[in-house]
Amino acid sequence: KEGRNICALEEEIVEFRRLSDLNIAGKFECTQLRHERDNAMRQVDEFRGQNDLVHLQIEEAKKECNQLRHERDNAMRQVDEFQGQNDLVRLQIEEAKKECDQLRHERDNAVRQIDALLTQNTVGRIQIEEAKMECGQLKHERDSAARQVDELRDRNSQFILEFRLTCLEQATEHFKDLCKMEDTEYGCVYKGIINNTMVAIKLSKSESLFQQEISVLRQGGRHANIVTFVGMCSEASALVYEWLPKGNLEDRIVCADGTPPLSWHNRTQIIGEVCCALLFLHSHKPNASVHGDLRPCNILIGANYRSKLYNFGMSTLCLQPGSCPPNLTARLPYMDPEFLTIGDLTPLSDVYSLGVVILRLLTGMPPLAIAKKVKEAFQSDNLHLLIDKSAGDWPYTQAKQLALLGLRCVEMTREKRPDLTEVWTVVEALVRKPPAPSCPAHFICPILQEIMNDPQMASDGFTYEAEAIRRWLDGGSNRSPMTNLALPNRALIPNRALRSSIQEYLQASVALAVRSLNLNL
Repeated sequence: KEGRNICALEEEIVEFRRLSDLNIAGKFECTQLRHERDNAMRQVDEFRGQNDLVHLQIEEAKKECNQLRHERDNAMRQVDEFQGQNDLVRLQIEEAKKECDQLRHERDNAVRQIDALLTQNTVGRIQIEEAKMECGQLKHERDSAARQVDELRDRNSQFILEFRLTCLEQATEHFKDLCKMEDTEYGCVYKGIINNTMVAIKLSKSESLFQQEISVLRQGGRHANIVTFVGMCSEASALVYEWLPKGNLEDRIVCADGTPPLSWHNRTQIIGEVCCALLFLHSHKPNASVHGDLRPCNILIGANYRSKLYNFGMSTLCLQPGSCPPNLTARLPYMDPEFLTIGDLTPLSDVYSLGVVILRLLTGMPPLAIAKKVKEAFQSDNLHLLIDKSAGDWPYTQAKQLALLGLRCVEMTREKRPDLTEVWTVVEALVRKPPAPSCPAHFICPILQEIMNDPQMASDGFTYEAEAIRRWLDGGSNRSPMTNLALPNRALIPNRALRSSIQEYLQASVALAVRSLNLNL
């Protein structure tokens, strides 16, 4: 029984040992498993971290893929566009090839033409040489003809139409008092009719005055603003001029015989025309011609208030220093103070006289001390009180310019006066206006200042009334009435287009006048 117990006990011990070994092995295995579990957990954590990183990388890869897809799509669109452009370029290349072929063809034609022209050029050179020889001959003939023309013109300039005394007596009804228009220090002026044309006949008061005026007229030339000299009568010491119907400027300023006052337009135009005529006189070579007695009474007024100088160059006889000239009271306000002192008459003497004329036209006042009165009014800002109201609504700016110009011209010393070219630069801008408010300026003859009936274009490019320009040319002048430059030739061309326009204008004016008359009736 104890043996069985011992055996059982031994079996239990063996079992215990086995279980103990199993327990130890289990513990070791558990420890090993725990260690492996921990390692696995660490690996899981690492894998989780790597998984998150992979997810991020996947997201970035997706974004990059989307971007690449977008870029691929853009690239595909660009490829399509380039393919379209490539097709267009191919078409352009084809067209360029065709154009090149066309140009090659044209070049070949041009080369053939050049060859033909080179062949003709040889013939042309020969013809040119022949033409040069012919041209030289023609130039020689032209120069000879020009010399002959100049000689004829020189002879014509010395020729003055001579009237018989009986012709002048018939024209003036034997110098009847009714025909006498004025009696001046230079002579008596009569109105007469010669060859159905109204003329002015001046009987000189002395032979010396007559010869002096003839001498001046021979060298003075012709100008649109200088009274036209028609002829002379040696028997009576008489000179025949064109007739200007509106008398002299002095009478127009004072409204003699109830004549209407000059408008400011007319006054400005007269200043410009007088300035233009003086420029012409002063431009004479080698010595300038000086009027010497520029006064309103020596400025005559024609149709449409066209002004012309008169009695120029006579002052050398009438205004001798140290002597008492005739009609001194009327002359003195216009006379250059330096001429009165030293007796030297120059173009600046005419500038002084022109200044007085400007101030008179501006104010309508008498000439005595007019410069002092205008200067005082200007300094006190009362110039508007002196401007002649009868001239109409004179623009104050223009009136002020003329007043300043007139005051500069009447400076006591010549060094302070402007020369005539400087005066003209001021006046020129003021006189540009149409001859009549309702009539186009190009309808007016520059010589007659009247609407043209038979307009003819001269070689200076200006159009004149046929009768007026022919009379101008027949008088021996070879210069333009407008520019004073030599005329290339004496040819006149009818301006039919202008004549048609003038006739239409006149017909419209008549129709308008008739309608106005009917309305008034």
